[in-house]
Amino acid sequence: MFDYFYVYMIGFLDIASLGLIMPALGRRLREFGASHFQVSSLESLFSGLQMITSPIAGTLSDRYGRKQMLTLSMIISAMGFFAIGHCYTYISVAIIRLIFGFLKHTLMLGRSLLGDHIPKEHLINAHGKMNSFVSLAFMIAPVIGGRLSEQPNGFFSIACLTSLLCVFNVAIIVLFVPNKKIKTNSIQKGMLNNFKELNWSLYWPLLIMRFMYMATISTIMTTLGLVLTETYKLSPSQVGYVISFNSSIGVVTGFFVSKLATIFKSYSTFNKCFYSFLLLSFGHFCFSFQPNLMYYLLFTIPVSVGGTLIEVFLNQLLSEHCNDNNRGSLEGAMYSFSAIARFITPMTVGVSMDKFGARGAYLFASTAALCGAILAKFYDNKKVIKKIHNS
Repeated sequence: MFDYFYVYMIGFLDIASLGLIMPALGRRLREFGASHFQVSSLESLFSGLQMITSPIAGTLSDRYGRKQMLTLSMIISAMGFFAIGHCYTYISVAIIRLIFGFLKHTLMLGRSLLGDHIPKEHLINAHGKMNSFVSLAFMIAPVIGGRLSEQPNGFFSIACLTSLLCVFNVAIIVLFVPNKKIKTNSIQKGMLNNFKELNWSLYWPLLIMRFMYMATISTIMTTLGLVLTETYKLSPSQVGYVISFNSSIGVVTGFFVSKLATIFKSYSTFNKCFYSFLLLSFGHFCFSFQPNLMYYLLFTIPVSVGGTLIEVFLNQLLSEHCNDNNRGSLEGAMYSFSAIARFITPMTVGVSMDKFGARGAYLFASTAALCGAILAKFYDNKKVIKKIHNS
């Protein structure tokens, strides 16, 4: 478990920093007089920039190394989060957030390290543990952030603590990440040629499934705080506890995903994605009819389990079917499709909630997950593997 502990810690600290500050950032912007539209538009712009820059960052990491790109990303993060604590206008926060959209790609690059250094037969176990550490960060950080936000000058304290976590991450990257040279024949070629050399038609099922998965996850991220505060009248610290409960399910699932994969070893990875998408769709469908908070918490179980399994299986598919010299480009493409979903989903969810309430948003997410299940079920896994190995 601890052979590649530095990879897990990079993911943990990165998500912990986001889990601390992101729940409080929307409230902070509202204090500056920003409308709900301005807050959601800022997140959409951030995702739009991620959509454009993720493939570029991935390709640069193929050419120049993951360590260099990770270090740059975390240094920018540390300075940016500290600066946000000193911002007192919507515009100043928006500028820093958009800079993050260009330059912050820590989790994507961290997942690329798994494929670089871990044997393929151990990848599913490693991805499961990575997801567990990410979920653990979401379990701990929102509780701390919720408590701090209720204190005097709480947002400034959150911003400073977030920046400190990024500094710790820089130290881990510099001290422990190997400076592996990526072997590629296209090192002298332009970046666009790196993309042209990839046969994107082979990977479109993975990209579309990533899009559908992220649409469902973005829905729960967009609606969770609103539903808990407006429907169930919870305080910020209580919202943190609910997020912690949700994340704890992901922690347990991530640590046991390799055992689950062994039980269903006769199934192809695409079939595993199919059943995971069905579970995710079922959970969101149930969300649309929850009568009280207890049922809401109950239905987070299939959502968390299904979401964790899909994340692991999609990363397993990508890691097993790409080479060292194009892993960063493909990871970037996957995260670019995630960014497209994060760009579209908040607006779609907003319209759905205006017309149909939270039920409309959750039915949208259930439909997206069902579409992912259909694609996973009917795509020829053996055919795509054969094509990839022959390409």
